Amino acid sequence: MVQHIATNFTGVIPGVKSGGIPLNPKPENFKLVSFWKQGDWQTIRNNTKVKDFDAPILGLFMEDEYGNSLPKDVKDEVRGDLYGYWTDLYNKGENPKNYKDLGFTAKEDFRKTLEGKYPWLRLCYGHWKVKQLWINYLGAWKKSHPKLPSTTSPLIPVPASTPAPGPDHASTSAPGPTPVPEEHTRITSLRSPHLITTIL
Repeated sequence: MVQHIATNFTGVIPGVKSGGIPLNPKPENFKLVSFWKQGDWQTIRNNTKVKDFDAPILGLFMEDEYGNSLPKDVKDEVRGDLYGYWTDLYNKGENPKNYKDLGFTAKEDFRKTLEGKYPWLRLCYGHWKVKQLWINYLGAWKKSHPKLPSTTSPLIPVPASTPAPGPDHASTSAPGPTPVPEEHTRITSLRSPHLITTIL
Protein backbone atom coordinates (compact mmCIF):
# COMPACT_ATOMS: atom_id res chain seq x y z
CA MET A 1 0.00 0.00 0.00
CA VAL A 2 1.20 3.53 -0.75
CA GLN A 3 2.31 5.55 2.27
CA HIS A 4 0.66 8.93 2.79
CA ILE A 5 2.67 11.12 5.14
CA ALA A 6 3.01 14.80 5.88
CA THR A 7 6.02 16.42 4.26
CA ASN A 8 7.52 19.81 3.75
CA PHE A 9 6.89 19.45 0.00
CA THR A 10 10.43 18.76 -1.12
CA GLY A 11 9.47 16.30 -3.84
CA VAL A 12 11.07 12.89 -3.41
CA ILE A 13 11.21 12.04 0.28
CA PRO A 14 14.50 10.44 1.36
CA GLY A 15 14.00 7.17 3.22
CA VAL A 16 10.33 6.83 2.24
CA LYS A 17 9.37 4.10 -0.20
CA SER A 18 7.34 5.35 -3.14
CA GLY A 19 5.25 2.20 -3.26
CA GLY A 20 7.42 0.89 -6.07
CA ILE A 21 6.16 3.51 -8.53
CA PRO A 22 8.98 4.98 -10.65
CA LEU A 23 9.02 8.52 -12.01
CA ASN A 24 7.78 7.34 -15.42
CA PRO A 25 5.89 4.07 -14.85
CA LYS A 26 4.83 1.79 -17.70
CA PRO A 27 1.32 0.40 -18.12
CA GLU A 28 2.62 -3.15 -18.51
CA ASN A 29 3.96 -2.99 -14.95
CA PHE A 30 0.70 -1.63 -13.53
CA LYS A 31 -1.97 -3.43 -15.50
CA LEU A 32 -4.79 -2.79 -13.03
CA VAL A 33 -4.64 1.00 -13.36
CA SER A 34 -7.63 2.33 -15.30
CA PHE A 35 -6.72 5.93 -16.15
CA TRP A 36 -3.42 5.95 -18.02
CA LYS A 37 -4.74 8.24 -20.73
CA GLN A 38 -6.25 11.60 -19.90
CA GLY A 39 -8.84 11.00 -22.61
CA ASP A 40 -10.26 8.01 -20.74
CA TRP A 41 -11.11 10.21 -17.76
CA GLN A 42 -12.04 13.22 -19.92
CA THR A 43 -14.68 11.20 -21.79
CA ILE A 44 -16.41 10.35 -18.51
CA ARG A 45 -15.99 13.94 -17.28
CA ASN A 46 -17.52 15.41 -20.44
CA ASN A 47 -20.62 13.24 -20.02
CA THR A 48 -21.15 14.21 -16.38
CA LYS A 49 -22.70 17.41 -15.08
CA VAL A 50 -20.56 18.90 -12.33
CA LYS A 51 -22.33 21.27 -9.95
CA ASP A 52 -19.48 21.98 -7.54
CA PHE A 53 -15.86 21.27 -6.73
CA ASP A 54 -16.80 18.34 -4.48
CA ALA A 55 -18.12 16.28 -7.40
CA PRO A 56 -16.66 12.75 -7.23
CA ILE A 57 -15.94 12.78 -10.96
CA LEU A 58 -13.18 15.37 -10.44
CA GLY A 59 -11.16 12.89 -8.40
CA LEU A 60 -12.16 9.71 -10.21
CA PHE A 61 -8.68 9.32 -11.71
CA MET A 62 -7.08 9.16 -8.25
CA GLU A 63 -6.30 5.46 -7.96
CA ASP A 64 -3.58 3.33 -6.43
CA GLU A 65 -1.27 0.97 -8.28
CA TYR A 66 -3.90 -1.80 -8.00
CA GLY A 67 -6.60 0.27 -9.72
CA ASN A 68 -8.49 0.93 -6.49
CA SER A 69 -10.15 4.31 -6.13
CA LEU A 70 -8.56 6.08 -3.21
CA PRO A 71 -10.66 6.75 -0.10
CA LYS A 72 -12.34 10.12 0.32
CA ASP A 73 -10.08 11.10 3.22
CA VAL A 74 -7.00 10.65 1.00
CA LYS A 75 -8.59 12.70 -1.78
CA ASP A 76 -9.47 15.38 0.78
CA GLU A 77 -5.87 15.39 1.98
CA VAL A 78 -4.66 15.88 -1.60
CA ARG A 79 -7.01 18.79 -2.06
CA GLY A 80 -5.89 20.28 1.25
CA ASP A 81 -2.29 20.08 0.07
CA LEU A 82 -3.25 21.76 -3.21
CA TYR A 83 -4.85 24.61 -1.29
CA GLY A 84 -1.81 24.84 0.95
CA TYR A 85 0.48 25.06 -2.08
CA TRP A 86 -1.55 27.91 -3.58
CA THR A 87 -1.84 29.64 -0.21
CA ASP A 88 1.96 29.61 0.09
CA LEU A 89 2.18 31.38 -3.28
CA TYR A 90 -0.52 33.82 -2.23
CA ASN A 91 1.26 34.63 1.04
CA LYS A 92 4.38 35.47 -0.97
CA GLY A 93 2.35 38.02 -2.93
CA GLU A 94 1.66 35.87 -6.00
CA ASN A 95 -1.74 35.17 -7.49
CA PRO A 96 -1.80 31.51 -8.58
CA LYS A 97 -2.24 31.41 -12.36
CA ASN A 98 -4.21 29.08 -14.57
CA TYR A 99 -2.14 26.03 -15.43
CA LYS A 100 -1.73 27.01 -19.09
CA ASP A 101 -0.08 30.28 -18.00
CA LEU A 102 2.55 28.66 -15.76
CA GLY A 103 6.20 28.54 -16.77
CA PHE A 104 8.22 25.34 -16.91
CA THR A 105 9.84 25.82 -13.49
CA ALA A 106 6.50 26.38 -11.73
CA LYS A 107 4.97 23.31 -13.39
CA GLU A 108 7.92 21.13 -12.44
CA ASP A 109 7.95 22.35 -8.84
CA PHE A 110 4.26 21.55 -8.51
CA ARG A 111 4.67 18.13 -10.13
CA LYS A 112 7.64 17.16 -7.94
CA THR A 113 5.85 18.34 -4.82
CA LEU A 114 2.61 16.42 -5.39
CA GLU A 115 4.11 13.30 -6.95
CA GLY A 116 6.72 13.23 -4.20
CA LYS A 117 4.07 12.94 -1.54
CA TYR A 118 1.57 10.92 -3.61
CA PRO A 119 3.53 8.61 -5.96
CA TRP A 120 0.33 7.09 -7.36
CA LEU A 121 -0.23 10.39 -9.22
CA ARG A 122 2.58 9.24 -11.54
CA LEU A 123 0.40 6.38 -12.84
CA CYS A 124 -0.43 8.02 -16.16
CA TYR A 125 1.07 9.16 -19.43
CA GLY A 126 2.82 12.54 -19.36
CA HIS A 127 2.02 13.34 -15.71
CA TRP A 128 -1.44 14.59 -16.69
CA LYS A 129 -3.00 13.71 -13.31
CA VAL A 130 -1.02 16.41 -11.48
CA LYS A 131 -1.90 18.95 -14.16
CA GLN A 132 -5.57 17.99 -13.90
CA LEU A 133 -5.58 18.52 -10.14
CA TRP A 134 -4.49 22.13 -10.68
CA ILE A 135 -7.15 22.65 -13.35
CA ASN A 136 -9.94 20.97 -11.36
CA TYR A 137 -9.49 22.72 -8.03
CA LEU A 138 -7.87 26.13 -8.50
CA GLY A 139 -11.26 27.75 -9.13
CA ALA A 140 -12.55 26.62 -5.73
CA TRP A 141 -9.45 27.97 -4.00
CA LYS A 142 -9.80 31.34 -5.77
CA LYS A 143 -13.34 31.77 -4.46
CA SER A 144 -12.01 32.25 -0.94
CA HIS A 145 -8.95 34.33 -1.87
CA PRO A 146 -9.46 37.78 -3.42
CA LYS A 147 -7.04 38.63 -6.17
CA LEU A 148 -3.97 40.47 -4.92
CA PRO A 149 -3.23 43.86 -6.48
CA SER A 150 -0.46 43.82 -9.03
CA THR A 151 2.89 44.83 -7.57
CA THR A 152 4.42 45.58 -10.93
CA SER A 153 3.58 48.59 -13.05
CA PRO A 154 3.66 48.64 -16.82
CA LEU A 155 6.85 49.94 -18.34
CA ILE A 156 6.44 53.57 -19.35
CA PRO A 157 9.14 55.04 -21.56
CA VAL A 158 10.74 58.15 -20.08
CA PRO A 159 12.17 60.69 -22.54
CA ALA A 160 15.90 61.46 -22.20
CA SER A 161 15.19 65.16 -21.79
CA THR A 162 12.05 67.19 -21.51
CA PRO A 163 11.98 70.41 -23.52
CA ALA A 164 11.07 73.58 -21.66
CA PRO A 165 7.48 74.63 -22.25
CA GLY A 166 7.10 77.17 -25.02
CA PRO A 167 4.89 80.24 -25.00
CA ASP A 168 1.89 78.15 -26.06
CA HIS A 169 2.31 75.59 -23.24
CA ALA A 170 1.47 76.13 -19.60
CA SER A 171 4.19 75.09 -17.18
CA THR A 172 3.34 72.98 -14.17
CA SER A 173 6.64 73.70 -12.43
CA ALA A 174 7.21 76.35 -9.78
CA PRO A 175 7.22 79.89 -11.16
CA GLY A 176 10.65 81.27 -12.05
CA PRO A 177 11.77 84.69 -13.19
CA THR A 178 9.44 86.37 -15.62
CA PRO A 179 10.97 86.39 -19.08
CA VAL A 180 11.75 89.85 -20.41
CA PRO A 181 10.34 90.65 -23.86
CA GLU A 182 13.09 91.04 -26.46
CA GLU A 183 12.13 94.65 -27.32
CA HIS A 184 12.89 95.72 -23.71
CA THR A 185 16.49 94.52 -23.63
CA ARG A 186 19.76 95.69 -25.12
CA ILE A 187 23.23 94.25 -25.19
CA THR A 188 25.50 96.14 -22.80
CA SER A 189 28.75 94.38 -23.53
CA LEU A 190 29.95 92.48 -26.58
CA ARG A 191 33.48 91.96 -25.20
CA SER A 192 32.30 89.61 -22.44
CA PRO A 193 32.29 85.92 -23.26
CA HIS A 194 28.69 85.90 -22.06
CA LEU A 195 25.97 88.17 -23.32
CA ILE A 196 24.64 90.40 -20.58
CA THR A 197 21.27 92.00 -20.86
CA THR A 198 19.86 94.90 -19.01
CA ILE A 199 16.26 95.87 -18.60
CA LEU A 200 15.52 99.27 -20.14
